[in-house]
Amino acid sequence: MHRTIRYSSIITIVALAACTRSKTDQPVETTTAAGTSVSPSGTVAAVNGKSLVRFVNSLPAPKGVDLKVNEVFLFQNVAPKVVTAYAEVATDAPKFALHGAGKDSTMAENKEVLVDGRRYTAVALTKADGTSELRIWRDDLVPDAGKARIRVIHAAPGLDDVRIGVAGSDKPLFNSVSYATEAGFKDVDPSDPVLIISRSAKGAQPIKLKAMHLVTGHAYTIVLITKKGNLDVITFEDAGQGTAK
Repeated sequence: MHRTIRYSSIITIVALAACTRSKTDQPVETTTAAGTSVSPSGTVAAVNGKSLVRFVNSLPAPKGVDLKVNEVFLFQNVAPKVVTAYAEVATDAPKFALHGAGKDSTMAENKEVLVDGRRYTAVALTKADGTSELRIWRDDLVPDAGKARIRVIHAAPGLDDVRIGVAGSDKPLFNSVSYATEAGFKDVDPSDPVLIISRSAKGAQPIKLKAMHLVTGHAYTIVLITKKGNLDVITFEDAGQGTAK
């Protein structure tokens, strides 16, 4: 029998991006439980020599964290399972550093090459040995016409070879997804699928997620995490209109 888990964090982000390009010509409106924020368009950010970065804390509670760029705070005291709004980052060789909230010691670093006007998601992950790492992936959020877009980020240590499928279908959406990887974006028909997360490991039980409502033009991200030894998820939605460059 499948176990059903509900989305632990659902955040709607209204964004503009492109399937292979992330620079947009309109501002981004981000809506969370804390309220609504607006980030500049990708074209404006590019003129200013900036890119746009948001942050997901997939570390287990109670680890609130700070994220710095070139020793300057970008986000402070981000609680577990929180997804921030986008913030501008200078693209001139930024060095990202993850710290425990209010602490000087560095938990993880990442020196990433960013492109002017593009959008990125940074994720704090826990390794199997309990230490932390920081990964950064590009956000290509606008699906092809008439499609919705979905991606999976694997941030659950110790659970490799993950398969994500749709109930009632033998064909997986994503196959053999390993820890600390992003499975890429996949465009799908708008629908209300029930996603099944499974593994080939002996004795591993498949997990059924709450049904999703996939809307044309929207992009959906599922971040796989662990919670008290069990699989959990963070989900957020990106919806956009307009054009991208």
